[in-house]
Amino acid sequence: MGNALKIFLLVGVIIGSHLQATPWVRRDKPMYRGDRLDWCLNFGTGCGQPVVNEYCKTLGMTGSKYFTQDPNIGRTRLLTDAVCEDSYCDGFKYLYCRKLNETIVKPKYRGDRLDWCADFGSQCGKPAADLYCKKQGWTASYDYAQDPNIGRTRLINDAVCEDSYCDGFKYIKCK
Repeated sequence: MGNALKIFLLVGVIIGSHLQATPWVRRDKPMYRGDRLDWCLNFGTGCGQPVVNEYCKTLGMTGSKYFTQDPNIGRTRLLTDAVCEDSYCDGFKYLYCRKLNETIVKPKYRGDRLDWCADFGSQCGKPAADLYCKKQGWTASYDYAQDPNIGRTRLINDAVCEDSYCDGFKYIKCK
């Protein structure tokens, strides 16, 4: 792996660890093989939702119900590889795909590291991880690891643990 790629990935991990984890990926004016993505699977049929579902699958994600048509945009490409060359071809202004899962390293909640427990001394581990994932729009957690004695943490109920022995998560995997 080249040094530039390693640096890019490292920066992405650092930035990503400070952002909230969300299952949604927005694509503005989505492209397919160099052209704007067409609104339909076949000319005039299977339009809108079926295209979103199939397009998101090509990205390794699932479709969603969040998308908007962009009418009369000119040249578009269908997922069948057919090309619409007319001025009245329709595409998408945007669409959202849903990621299948995500790993959040050193998860934060409201600016602080997330505490290992959802309430002081109770609902620790899986219950706290599940609540965190649900607050981010996921269904549940499916893996996680404890990070002991990390100092200040914030519980999902908004309470703060200020002691040096506060535990958090090394990572949480949400689905």
